[in-house]
Amino acid sequence: MIKEQTATPLLLPYRELYKMNKEGAREKLIETYKRTGSISETARLWGTSRNVVRKWLRRANEGGSLSDLSRRPKNSPRKTDDWVEVVVLYEKDKKNRGPMRLSSEIKKKYNISIHPNTVAKILKRNEAKTKKYRTIPGIKRSFYPHESVDPLTHFQVDIKEIADIKALPRSCYEAIFNNNLPRYQFTAICVRTRIRFVAYGYEKSCSNGIGFLVLVVMWLRRHGIKGEIIFQMDNGEEWGGMSVRKVKHIQEKILKPLNARMTRIRKGRAYENGVVERSHRIDDEEFYAVHLDKIFSEEDFLNNALRWTYIYNIERQHFGRYMDGNTPFEKLKSLIPNIKEEIALFPPFILDKIIPIYQHIPFAKKDKKIKMGRHSQSGNNLYVQYNSVFKK
Repeated sequence: MIKEQTATPLLLPYRELYKMNKEGAREKLIETYKRTGSISETARLWGTSRNVVRKWLRRANEGGSLSDLSRRPKNSPRKTDDWVEVVVLYEKDKKNRGPMRLSSEIKKKYNISIHPNTVAKILKRNEAKTKKYRTIPGIKRSFYPHESVDPLTHFQVDIKEIADIKALPRSCYEAIFNNNLPRYQFTAICVRTRIRFVAYGYEKSCSNGIGFLVLVVMWLRRHGIKGEIIFQMDNGEEWGGMSVRKVKHIQEKILKPLNARMTRIRKGRAYENGVVERSHRIDDEEFYAVHLDKIFSEEDFLNNALRWTYIYNIERQHFGRYMDGNTPFEKLKSLIPNIKEEIALFPPFILDKIIPIYQHIPFAKKDKKIKMGRHSQSGNNLYVQYNSVFKK
């Protein structure tokens, strides 16, 4: 029997009160039922269903909590084993990889097959987030049109300072100076395929920079690439800097006859060269930080650099935009089926020693002295040396 036939409807519906305070809303339902004695009247007053009222009345009569109970199933036969989750989290913490690369590396290292989506769920469940690099606030990040350009025609180019104390272990950093190893890496990376060409220098000079571009163009022409080659770089002095005279000379007198040209990213927008910048981080993590403290001579450095070039271009999977786990050469092979593997094995020359660029650039210093200890600037046939590297 209804105790209060003229009960006044509440101003706040149950659903709205529930959003603010779940337990409080359920207590109000029970209080209203005690006053009205009717499940239907209580449901009407609170704007909810009779089943909701019955549920919380039953819970209250049984002496249970008015809080939400766990909906976790008692058995999860398809749940990933706990020890596999430990492996995933360990590799994530160690290398800060994304789901696709973690899946691939765990398969190779532990022979555990785990889908990238499963890895992503494990990371989300354990709140293991990948470090992200943000651009300038308010500036929309622009993506390079990777799939709209021809392979081996559009390159992002940059110089990496190898001796970076923030990126290398102390022993590797000191090995560069103690063993008189090259200080700078000159990198050109194809945005479509991620094929990389790398050379080294003791000085961060315009002579070395332009000489590197010429070597890359000649290498591509030698392997049958005939289209216009575009180099995208920053405004560094090694590419002519802000000097209109230098840039014009490089463009008109050096690159144009080779059917090549330079373009520049906007000042302060390093992320526009994100492909080459990201590859430099890989160099630190997988080459320099691992091997530099075990290299004691320039020759040994170059041999290791060539092996790293082989690994990067031929063996190492890439999971960047449109790469889908392919190696750079696999991506290139899918676009140019008749291409030969040799094109991906650009010899990592010491630019200071083999480029007589001074006679071609009028603004280069004629009396420049290369500070390389006992090393001279005379040329050497490094290519012959490299041909036997993998035979050792």
